[in-house]
Amino acid sequence: MGLRRFARRAAFISETVGVYAVLFIMALTVVDVIGAKVFLQPVRGSTELVGFAQLVAIAGGMAMACFAGRHVALEFVVDKLPKPAQRFVQALVGALGLVLFGLVAWQSFLYGRALAVSGQMAATARVPFWPFAYALGVFAAVTGLFFLSDIVKALAGDGQEP
Repeated sequence: MGLRRFARRAAFISETVGVYAVLFIMALTVVDVIGAKVFLQPVRGSTELVGFAQLVAIAGGMAMACFAGRHVALEFVVDKLPKPAQRFVQALVGALGLVLFGLVAWQSFLYGRALAVSGQMAATARVPFWPFAYALGVFAAVTGLFFLSDIVKALAGDGQEP
């Protein structure tokens, strides 16, 4: 299995996790509203739970958004360059993205460890913070795989998939 195919598969899995997080947000909102209006008993910590689920939903979709071309790009400028320059720009942007998301992943894992050691939890929901820091790290690493595969694709030239 090539790098790009592996990265796309990992992005699909992370996107699926993100979709389930959105579904969780929707279900929790319905249950919370019904509980608050009908039974006068809202879901305890629902705001915190929605915040955690939003992190998973957004971070989970990052890599697949890159594969789908839903990220910011200045293709109208790059398309005017000769092919070797286009590949160089693609590799450079890929390297910058890889460094950025590599740093985000690394720092998220460090932060997750610090949160796990300190035992920090959400005040109302009593849910620990550390799994969500680790999740962000995993999703950032998957997005980094996209940029790594983009570098390999650019260096291979001729639009070949690695």
